[in-house]
Amino acid sequence: MSYPELKMLIAGDWVVGGAGKSEPVFCPADGSEIGQVPHATTSDLDRALESSLEGFNIWRKMTPHSRQAVLEQAARLLEDRFEVNCTNLTREMGKPLAESKIEMQVAIDLLRWYAEEGKRIYGRIIPSRFPGMQHEAR
Repeated sequence: MSYPELKMLIAGDWVVGGAGKSEPVFCPADGSEIGQVPHATTSDLDRALESSLEGFNIWRKMTPHSRQAVLEQAARLLEDRFEVNCTNLTREMGKPLAESKIEMQVAIDLLRWYAEEGKRIYGRIIPSRFPGMQHEAR
């Protein structure tokens, strides 16, 4: 069984990379080739960095509840694809399936934990030595 065709997600688009080059991925347990990973060009990296900055600017303006929804959806997607992801993780890392399942469950649990914690980020108001002034710590 091999991976599906692997692509890079850049600026919301799945791309094979500007150079069209790839490199094989081998299963360390038996040495078999399980897929090809695309190579990124400098231009691909520049686009990815630009897009990540744009994404961060959107993310930072989202409400904590909107961020929670995004992280919860990510956890659901990992759960929906749990067995396939665990199998692929086992093949690419050469680790036992049981260990891959633990690792995947921890990732899901952490996404859910951070989703909940994000709603509890509170600032502090610190009194100032100047009348009518205050400091806010976030």
